[in-house]
Amino acid sequence: MRIAQIVCGPAGCGKSTFCNIMYEHLRINKRIAHVMNLDPAAETFKYPVTMDIRSIINVQQTMEKQKLGPNGSLVYCMEYLLEREDWLHEQLDGYDDDYLILDMPGQIELYTHMDIIRQLAHFLQDKLGYHVCALYLLDSHFITDAAKFVSGALSALSAMIQLEVPHLNVLTKCDLLSGREGLDQFLDLNTAALLEQMDAAMGSSVLTYESKQRDISSQSSSSQSQSSSSSSQSSSSTSSSSSSQSSSSSSSQSNVTKLNMRREKFHRLNRALCELMDEYSLVSFVPLDITDEESIERVLMHIDTATQYGEDVEPREPKDEETE
Repeated sequence: MRIAQIVCGPAGCGKSTFCNIMYEHLRINKRIAHVMNLDPAAETFKYPVTMDIRSIINVQQTMEKQKLGPNGSLVYCMEYLLEREDWLHEQLDGYDDDYLILDMPGQIELYTHMDIIRQLAHFLQDKLGYHVCALYLLDSHFITDAAKFVSGALSALSAMIQLEVPHLNVLTKCDLLSGREGLDQFLDLNTAALLEQMDAAMGSSVLTYESKQRDISSQSSSSQSQSSSSSSQSSSSTSSSSSSQSSSSSSSQSNVTKLNMRREKFHRLNRALCELMDEYSLVSFVPLDITDEESIERVLMHIDTATQYGEDVEPREPKDEETE
């Protein structure tokens, strides 16, 4: 059975590290694996590269020849790869039942907006007979902020819908977390709890502003009171001061009202995003701690389930017991 992992995710989420860890884990478990670099801008690798897109095209040369920027050059390189099906056939022809790990670029548009990676996945499935599983990696630092995590979950959902292949979301760098408290609400995507956290964050900003305005108003009143007791003022001056204080209070109240209106708008937006993810009910994450063999094995088990690994193996027939 030919199996391929397409390792996706934003830049810095640990794709190359994941490929290296997965390669070593498969090798230890007597499963022959090969890593294919499909990042034309990559420079160094921790794993042995069996196949490399840079042997036919790379970003630096494309930038110089096509007069493109880094992102445009990366897209050009990936489109060029799709046009070279003969090269892919040649590179993969000798690995009939081996395990293939594809290390992809970190440009998020390739997975969420463009169909380049989907075409590649379908090429592996339809023309080369691979059982494909796309892995979307998300850095665990996203869980430090509910709004940030929702944005990451939405990008994962977009990639799942766009790629149209069996999919697994992995929360990487969990070995760097100080604790596991509250992690479950992110793994199983408890949108109600996330919405509450986002609303609390918006509410605290409004309360902070109101508190500052009260402090300023209190200081102003105290200053005016001291000035009034130390020297006599004319009635016109008192009236002017009172009018100024009233204007300041009115302006402060107006700003608070605007902040409350903005908070309500953000609440409706956040609620709509959470409802969207609830409607699809597709997004969940598997935590990965690269220092824990059980954690790596758990991720591999999910991938094996998605790719139906081992289902083509004939069951062993029990030997007949010898009778005396």
